[in-house]
Amino acid sequence: MIKFDKKIEHIKKQQESDPNFCKDVCNLCYGDKKECVNCLLIEINRLNTKIKNLNHLLSLSKKHKPNKKLKGGYIKVKRLSLQEVLPHIGVNKKLQISENVSVNTSSVRLHTFKDNIVCVSCGLIGTHFWAEKFREDERPHLNLYAVDGYGKEVLMTKDHIIPKSKGGTDSSENMQTMCTHCNCKKGNSLNF
Repeated sequence: MIKFDKKIEHIKKQQESDPNFCKDVCNLCYGDKKECVNCLLIEINRLNTKIKNLNHLLSLSKKHKPNKKLKGGYIKVKRLSLQEVLPHIGVNKKLQISENVSVNTSSVRLHTFKDNIVCVSCGLIGTHFWAEKFREDERPHLNLYAVDGYGKEVLMTKDHIIPKSKGGTDSSENMQTMCTHCNCKKGNSLNF
């Protein structure tokens, strides 16, 4: 394994010093990267890293107790359109999403989304809701999602305009809609 790692480091150094090395066309593979040993070694290294990361994630999930809340580990119950949810926010306290399941529609977070479904920072637009829950035995709640340019769902969040750490309140006047990415970048700053 040590020789393999050294070979990978050597190839990476060559790539850094020579911009044409194993990029579009290299001297060893003449543009056919499937035949290039260097390209194959780099791909093997990338896959080995992915396998290590997956094994680490699997070992973490085995350590968690089933009733613990997992960060981002939502169980999706039902997808709902904006039209199915927004008219009920502030009007009804609960929205019936199936015969046995209802969700709360009176939170400040949902009122924030009713006022604006667009991230105030990057302009990403919320497109749908998911009724989700952390645990199987828990009642679901509603989360607003957008779809980014890559087709991936992005969780939309409520952001405190004036952070609580700087004296901001939990009132709806101090809330704005932000996608998760922008909210994380903003942190507890006043300006973003």
